[in-house]
Amino acid sequence: MLSFGLLLFGGALFFISCFNPAVMSRYFILIAAPIGGAGVGLNLLLFNYIVQTYSDKEHLGKVYGFINTLTSAVLLTAPLLGGMLVKLAGAQTTFLAAAIIIVSVGFVSMLMPLRDKQERNVQIDA
Repeated sequence: MLSFGLLLFGGALFFISCFNPAVMSRYFILIAAPIGGAGVGLNLLLFNYIVQTYSDKEHLGKVYGFINTLTSAVLLTAPLLGGMLVKLAGAQTTFLAAAIIIVSVGFVSMLMPLRDKQERNVQIDA
């Protein structure tokens, strides 16, 4: 399901990269918004479920602290790096590159062999 969420989000970015305001109405962007939102929402919900289910109850606070630290770092650096990429390569190229990367990760993760389904208690060291 996480892979499917990545495919949805990557597909929305691909649609945005193909958007041409001279030919298309600006309302076509509204098609990509719910698709991308569904992908991001699916990934957020499943990620939180996985963290809560498979983390030790004693280390859950440490795991969430680490995740929040990484999330804050990404939220601070992503707009700066994205702005630089848009300035250097252009908006459509940047969206297309991001879409290709995200869809590739989604496809690769779908094709990877699944671990033993009997193994339900995965221990995550914090």
